[in-house]
Amino acid sequence: MAKRIEVSGILASGKSTLCDAFAQYGFPIAREDVSGNPYFLKAQQDPARYEPLLQKFILKQRFEEVAKAKQSDSELPFVVDYCLAVDKAYADFYLSETSPKDMARTHRAINKMYKTYGDPDLVIHLRCDTDELLRRIKLRGRDFEQGHSAEFLNALGNRIEDYFQTLKAQARSPIMEIDTTSSVLKLNAKMIQKIMDYCA
Repeated sequence: MAKRIEVSGILASGKSTLCDAFAQYGFPIAREDVSGNPYFLKAQQDPARYEPLLQKFILKQRFEEVAKAKQSDSELPFVVDYCLAVDKAYADFYLSETSPKDMARTHRAINKMYKTYGDPDLVIHLRCDTDELLRRIKLRGRDFEQGHSAEFLNALGNRIEDYFQTLKAQARSPIMEIDTTSSVLKLNAKMIQKIMDYCA
């Protein structure tokens, strides 16, 4: 049974880059895959109708990945590029006005997941300045992200930060907080040992 590291942070804060670095050290990785989500593009065009379905699909995928991590016999922790406790912020942000019942269902499902599979052995929370987020979004060129404004990122980031602070206050998992504005976290043997000590 492998330990589990959850990586928290807003889009473009460096979660995927950090997971790439973990992968180079042999850590098993679970990533969000929007390419296989049948509601992803539809939710961009008609969010009121498809956003609840999109969020439900994402949650199902993530639950399957957490279950896979739980069942893994890897000696290295399983790294997932999201934090489900903080993902409640996304449910609130996208569903609170259009579908509050689905938002509440998402919260209950996440609580049940943690009860079933346990809390993560470490949460790595990434923060990044809004101007740098906008620069990275433009640079990586994903069409569905190009319309994001500073106001959008600040509102979503504040919601994420609220949930992260709640998670931190509960003290159920060790926490690493990293500012990635200047650069993403670079892993080395010393940092890997620090992370393993957190998960011990």
